Amino acid sequence: MKFVNLLFIIGVMGLIISCSSDELDSQFKEKSAISTKSLDRKTFDLSEIAHLMATMDFTEEVMNEVKSGVEHSLHYGQDETYRFRDMIYCDSSKIYRKSTSILIDQIRNMNVLDINKDDLLSYLSDNDIQIYWPYSKKWDGKSTPIVTFCYENEAKSIGYKVLSKSDGTYVVDSVVVDEDFIKDHTVWVINKNAIMYEDLPCFENGEYEKNGVFYHSETAMRSLNMQKRGYISTNAVYIGTINCLTTQDGGLAGGPELKFSWGHVSTLMNPATTHVNTFHKTLSKDEIKVELQIEYCIQPGWEENAKTNYLLVTERDGGKDKTLKRELTYVSWLDSKEYTIEVSVPYEKRDDFLFDQILKRDDIFSDKNRPHGAWRQYQGDNILFTLPTTPEP
Repeated sequence: MKFVNLLFIIGVMGLIISCSSDELDSQFKEKSAISTKSLDRKTFDLSEIAHLMATMDFTEEVMNEVKSGVEHSLHYGQDETYRFRDMIYCDSSKIYRKSTSILIDQIRNMNVLDINKDDLLSYLSDNDIQIYWPYSKKWDGKSTPIVTFCYENEAKSIGYKVLSKSDGTYVVDSVVVDEDFIKDHTVWVINKNAIMYEDLPCFENGEYEKNGVFYHSETAMRSLNMQKRGYISTNAVYIGTINCLTTQDGGLAGGPELKFSWGHVSTLMNPATTHVNTFHKTLSKDEIKVELQIEYCIQPGWEENAKTNYLLVTERDGGKDKTLKRELTYVSWLDSKEYTIEVSVPYEKRDDFLFDQILKRDDIFSDKNRPHGAWRQYQGDNILFTLPTTPEP
């Protein structure tokens, strides 16, 4: 299909939508309507971006480029996503560094009636807008995508695809897209990543930690294990396995982004101080309900005088920065008396709490944590995980 003239496709009188399902209700119709705005606008609706993307010429080169971007994202422990920021500034990308982007070149060359392309690309880059490609590993290498959009955690939305008619004209065909649909069709979801780009490490430079958060992947763990050079602490606690049974977000929002925040107290200083170790793990759709071997050391040295530590597990969903406070118990080296101290753990307003618990040292370093010779399965809200005190061989 050759490049479609958007003067025809998205002009006020020229847009033709062929509804292929009776499920298109007023909510979807309102969200999918493209408004004609002035050229100097600086914001764009995700539905409008999906419309525009659907009218692109999905050549083999374009689809393979997006697939490569998604594969790089998975390689670095992210979801099946390709941020527009990484396409637009591809020579300095944190995830997929290359000299040019075919897809962005196509957008720049599009004949669009009411959109300033520079404003559009700035919006895509500055607002963490991305292409989410669920079940990308099942792609047959030739099927062109149906393009849809997701604002927050919708379970379904409208997908668009340009079809050629026998008389030489084009129509934008629409279909309801939900969790079942994306399993059997090639779908690109235009949505917003909950993690700001500036908070990500520069993975392409071999960085896997930013602002105290470690972003887990097999590549990151290989690098971390090389740095440790075989050192094993006798007071360490690991995230052994993770089994996330579902995602709190809707079917089009992507896989769960898990954050483990471990609050602990350092009793060696006077006065005692508290700290938080943070671990991030993103799961793709096909990793849900699968036990994953992690073996990340979340607490390198649990001091003997620290009676309790604290673990918060959240599914990240963005929003305003918030702080949760919990009290930890420790025994002072100075007078052997027991004290409490408050630890502050950051999270974001829309995060879902999966596990929120004070942990006792006497329990973690005992048979209670390994009954019957197997590490205990800690259970939260639709999540199971282990906290071994020795790494698996």
